[in-house]
Amino acid sequence: MARSNHLGLRPIGVSEQRPGSIGVLMWGRHSFVTRSIRTAIATLIVLLVALAPTVVDASQRISGTRDGAARRVVVQRVRMVNFAFRPKSLTISKGTKVRWVVREGTHSTTSNTGLWDSGVLSQGEAFGRVFRKAGTFKYHCSVHPSVMRGVITVT
Repeated sequence: MARSNHLGLRPIGVSEQRPGSIGVLMWGRHSFVTRSIRTAIATLIVLLVALAPTVVDASQRISGTRDGAARRVVVQRVRMVNFAFRPKSLTISKGTKVRWVVREGTHSTTSNTGLWDSGVLSQGEAFGRVFRKAGTFKYHCSVHPSVMRGVITVT
């Protein structure tokens, strides 16, 4: 009769293991994974993590171009706080993304010429737009149009 372990469980159907082989030891109704299986699982996890896509910070997103090469998209943040856009005036390069973030109250970012409209955003919400063409883009908050105005200059 097989010996019991410290838990009083006896091995059932344990086959002889060779070095490097994978197997499971059965102790009553419980099974224990051998070192070889643990090593295989650990190796698989390391490979999955190593081969997983890299997470890029939101301020430096990478997007494709027509020729398949990657390019960085710079993100500039405009805060909406105290009934104002901060900064009120922003100069950026073509291809830059502007991200408006509501810090308090409810606001919008709405182009004076109809190019974009975020709709009404609540505290903590954000809206973003990539500026691909050079020019001067005036905008306002549709909730507070007389006091909240801003301008984006794209070079």
